[in-house]
Amino acid sequence: MEKAPLIPILQVRTIPHRINETRTRKFDKVIYRLRNRIERLINRMKHFRSLSVRYDKSATIYRALWIIGAMLLWLQ
Repeated sequence: MEKAPLIPILQVRTIPHRINETRTRKFDKVIYRLRNRIERLINRMKHFRSLSVRYDKSATIYRALWIIGAMLLWLQ
């Protein structure tokens, strides 16, 4: 999975933090939808307690739990 093309896209802030803050650039619907999809996935994955608390010490087991959790969500 290539992370390099997504990094500049995800670093662009499209949602204003405050009510009185104005946007300096145009609102990009594609970036907003991608960011929203990623945030919803992370929030759904937090329902698995082992992922939200991170009991595992090794990164490989933690990554495997993310993959298993994603598969379970996909099968629902």
